[in-house]
Amino acid sequence: MIKQTFYNLPEAKKNRIIDAIKSEFNEVPSNRISINHIIKKANISRGSFYQYFDDKGDLYEIIATDIADNIKDKFLTHLSEQQGDIFKTFRTILDDNLISRDNIKHKKFRGVIPVRNLNTKSIMDKIYDRISNYNDIILANIDTSKFISKDKDYINNVFSLLLSIFRDTTFQFAFRKFSNEEVKECFEKKLQIIQYGCLKE
Repeated sequence: MIKQTFYNLPEAKKNRIIDAIKSEFNEVPSNRISINHIIKKANISRGSFYQYFDDKGDLYEIIATDIADNIKDKFLTHLSEQQGDIFKTFRTILDDNLISRDNIKHKKFRGVIPVRNLNTKSIMDKIYDRISNYNDIILANIDTSKFISKDKDYINNVFSLLLSIFRDTTFQFAFRKFSNEEVKECFEKKLQIIQYGCLKE
């Protein structure tokens, strides 16, 4: 568990440590993550490291939070560009992820598979649990004019379903051997069920 002493740090020092952790994850596979490298880059002692974190498992929490925050920012940007259309936004974000899947940083991310007490699914869950904290911000920017109901719970349920589909799709292209076309086709079929329903009028 990340300790409160870490959150109490001055922003500059906290960001320096986060940057060191991100740098290490970008440079080496998860099974070669080195605390020594991180403390050297962050310019802190090993004793200080353990004042902030219990073990390497906490580093995945840092990475998951950073990824989730980036997804949230990109999501809001795309949502604005798509004039609040939640379906077009999810399609655009998937396209962006598929385009970036083969670049070096994405390969490193695909190697960020937690070890021992953590597994691939758990880090994905951490990312999307963090994203769910931003529901109110995201929902406030969705164009609900074409929805059959503008009730907040209804819109939230739609968004949660779309996010769940996107999470499963993200797992497929990040950690399994599916082609871009296969991933996109699978996602589109599921998305259309939500967008257009499955019953005749």
